Amino acid sequence: DVQRCQPEVVAQVRADAEAQLHTVSEMAVEADRLVDRQAIAEHQVKTGGYGAEFGRSLGGVISVNTKRGSNDFHGGISATYNPGNWAGASVYSEKNPVSGQWDLKERAGGATSTKLNVWGSGALIKDELFFFGILEGNNKSSSGYGSDRQTELSNTSPNYLVKLDWNINKSNLLELTAFS
Repeated sequence: DVQRCQPEVVAQVRADAEAQLHTVSEMAVEADRLVDRQAIAEHQVKTGGYGAEFGRSLGGVISVNTKRGSNDFHGGISATYNPGNWAGASVYSEKNPVSGQWDLKERAGGATSTKLNVWGSGALIKDELFFFGILEGNNKSSSGYGSDRQTELSNTSPNYLVKLDWNINKSNLLELTAFS
């Protein structure tokens, strides 16, 4: 004998999942704030069978390596603008109190961002001391609406990443990375 879930239970499960998804979305916004994509040299996603270099991790590893300098000087500037009103609307279900049916409702929200990046890399001392640096000026704002709350996020503080590599000798490297 199979029992069916009541619509109220399904609605609560949907609301809980939506709140969890919203939390993950907030974490993604925060992660995007930390290191700009232009500062990333490579990333790896390991889901199992990885070596001891990653320690005692279980389940998986996300490994991100930032760019580093070389004997050649490089640099650049980039700008991006993402208007929030270009994003599609999200929808949610709500029980109609009159008919008892579930209706799809449109939810406002979105994210607008403007970013300006300036970066450079090269050698401070040829074959010995290298640098990579990026400075990001940004203006980001986003709004999200969950089943029981509204979230407004805003960030106008600049971000930076600086990496220095010192080849002490052929066998040893000292690396310093700082970011905000």
